[in-house]
Amino acid sequence: IGPEGAKLIGQALRNSVNASLTELSVADNNLGPSGAQAIAEGIKATKSLKKLDISNRNGSSSGDIKSEGAKYIAEAIAVNASLTSINLSDNLIHSEGAKALAPALRDNTSLTYLW
Repeated sequence: IGPEGAKLIGQALRNSVNASLTELSVADNNLGPSGAQAIAEGIKATKSLKKLDISNRNGSSSGDIKSEGAKYIAEAIAVNASLTSINLSDNLIHSEGAKALAPALRDNTSLTYLW
């Protein structure tokens, strides 16, 4: 779906009155940092989402969310109390992205699974 598709999904999450969506997988969709930002903005607004898979196992480094995208996801984790599981694997997050995620993970009391 790439970054443009992620923007549409993020917008739908922000504007949705759908309180029943509990899982979202945008894995292997070449989101890149801007796609991660769009999804993160949607995550901030949704109250029902429990599981998010934003992994990038397709081997394309251009689709990785990288450290920049991890920062956006960290911002969403910090304010979302419904997420229990997030898959960020294979995204070249590196230490800079991990540094951004650490405080959000420390303060979030709902997450039980992160990989």
